Amino acid sequence: MFVWISVMELVSQGKLKLDEDINHYLKDFKIPEMYGQPITLKNLMTHTPGFEDHVIGLFVRDSSSLKPLGEILAL
Repeated sequence: MFVWISVMELVSQGKLKLDEDINHYLKDFKIPEMYGQPITLKNLMTHTPGFEDHVIGLFVRDSSSLKPLGEILAL
């Protein structure tokens, strides 16, 4: 709920667009289109982007195995 409120505040300020291709906002990696359509912020917020969420690499047994979040997300 807090993420949605924050996103909608940025939408009302004109800083984000719900129907914009999410790659417009990403710098380090790109999310490929699904079913011939770009993934939008609205798709991500409503859990309808067309792909599964993965938590691989987010949980480790010790801190020496921990990777930066950007690296995990890019994978």
